[in-house]
Amino acid sequence: MNDFLKTAIEQKKKELSSGAYSFKQPESFSAKSLKSALKAPRLTLIAEIKRASPSKGLLIKSDKKIDKLLKLYNLYADAVSVVTDKKFFKGSLELLHQVSKKTGLPILAKDFIIDKRQILALKNAGASAVLLIARILTAKEFLNLYQFCKDIGIEAVCEVCSKEDILKAKGAGAEMFGINNRDLKTLKIDLNRSARLARLIPKSAIIIAESGISSSKDIKSKRIQSILVGTSLIKSKNLIKSLSDLSGKKYET
Repeated sequence: MNDFLKTAIEQKKKELSSGAYSFKQPESFSAKSLKSALKAPRLTLIAEIKRASPSKGLLIKSDKKIDKLLKLYNLYADAVSVVTDKKFFKGSLELLHQVSKKTGLPILAKDFIIDKRQILALKNAGASAVLLIARILTAKEFLNLYQFCKDIGIEAVCEVCSKEDILKAKGAGAEMFGINNRDLKTLKIDLNRSARLARLIPKSAIIIAESGISSSKDIKSKRIQSILVGTSLIKSKNLIKSLSDLSGKKYET
């Protein structure tokens, strides 16, 4: 795929123009803090729900699979991530809302966010936090969206994959950094990227390693406090063991 990111953003603009990002505020809503959940004195785990991916194709074929994953995520994970992009990941606001009703864990909503309307809709659908990808935003755009998150009371994970991205996030006062090991232009994985970039991030910030992780051995830096794992969990033939290995919680047969 030649420059996946550019294609994804163009698609997102079309969806916004058609009014796709709209979700009515529920009568009662109580979001848990992702930041607080990831502050534990150990490597924490964000376990992901995504129906599909551009590199792996369809991953989850039924709601029964989602229920099975969530049942165990609730026992082993510190938070849940939900990919809501429709075109490339087969996600939706409805999927996010569905997950929010079945877990008491904080929920990170992952999407290609370029507009405040997306953030509001994701919050209304049940997200505790949203992912802001620095690479797709100018410094001014990033600052505006980050401030909007603060204004409406939703946390933000600032995804970075370069020194320039880190500078944007630091300029906005970011407190949670997600280092993506996947190059969003080529979709290739580099597990050493998180270790290289972690050195440039303020020590007070929470650092999450994302993409390509299947074992705690994939973490190359002690600065990383959390891991976000999706595909390897969804495809695992022994989910309890995989979750136990990644979370450090006791594996019980």
